[in-house]
Amino acid sequence: MQDGASLFFLITASGLTLIALFAVLAALFPASLARSERAMDESPGIAFVIGVVNVVFFGGLSLAFGGLAAGLNVPILRVPLVVTLGIPIILLPLGLAGVSEMVGARLFPNRARPSQLLLGGLACVLGSLTPFVGWFGLFPFLSFFGLGGVILGWFRRTTEGGQASDTD
Repeated sequence: MQDGASLFFLITASGLTLIALFAVLAALFPASLARSERAMDESPGIAFVIGVVNVVFFGGLSLAFGGLAAGLNVPILRVPLVVTLGIPIILLPLGLAGVSEMVGARLFPNRARPSQLLLGGLACVLGSLTPFVGWFGLFPFLSFFGLGGVILGWFRRTTEGGQASDTD
């Protein structure tokens, strides 16, 4: 019984800290999250595909650098390994925060933006905790979608009129 209570506490604490991370990222990087949310809203299929392609690309590079570093016993090759693993790992929370904002805005359109982010993050975390479907379906989808949205948002810096914006 002790193990079940410990696991419940760990999952609850992890979910709450993840939602808090989304709130901090929204406060620190509002323009980046707005761009990624707009990119995901305007072209969700492209955002998902870009996320999948980047995970496969950076994963392949990481495996190649890891294999070279181990096979040749050259420790300096671990630096590109860390960089190729670090890029998607750093961008993933930004993408998930953007997805949480988008989900919160769609589920609770009449709430204030911080409330939308927190409730959207809660919905994403609880949905991802659903056995099997959430673990192996929803969470990877949200991850690929969010990562692709962040990358697409960086390259799609446009204003309402379609002109490129230099202010971000």
